[in-house]
Amino acid sequence: MMLLFAYLLRLNPEWKDARIMVRSIVPNEEERARMEAGLAELIPEARIHADTEIILRPSGQSVSDIIKSCSGNADATFLVLTDPEPGTEQGYADHLFRPAEGLRTTIFVRNSGRFAGRLA
Repeated sequence: MMLLFAYLLRLNPEWKDARIMVRSIVPNEEERARMEAGLAELIPEARIHADTEIILRPSGQSVSDIIKSCSGNADATFLVLTDPEPGTEQGYADHLFRPAEGLRTTIFVRNSGRFAGRLA
């Protein structure tokens, strides 16, 4: 879904030269390998030109800080939403906007399937 929205945004003449960069932050090398393989399959299937970057999360660094350092200059940033566990909705909502602070334009997208992501 996120790739589709990025593609649709590029259909606008003002965004036609925009570069689509799919970044994913992972906790370990095993997850990195899984994500790289999945994206290598998904991007060609979607037939949308996009670059990818899998970022291994350094110990002690927050996801919010990584997003800001990698996407802080982007004109638009898509952040993936997940379904919170029942009973944790308020905490999820409180945590949700932290990664978007300081970004230019942020679009929250609920992905499904194998790339549903986790906001940690």
